[in-house]
Amino acid sequence: MGALLSLAEVKKHTFKGTLVRTFHRIIHKMLYYKILLRDIHTQYLSETKAL
Repeated sequence: MGALLSLAEVKKHTFKGTLVRTFHRIIHKMLYYKILLRDIHTQYLSETKAL
């Protein structure tokens, strides 16, 4: 029983870890795209001002 319980705990922890990792990856991607979009936006604005 004890071994089975620990196995379930480990499974739960790894699942949680995977979830957290996926979440972090998504956040990093969102931040990256946000910065990328902002750069494109500022570049676009400076180009339109030049015209």
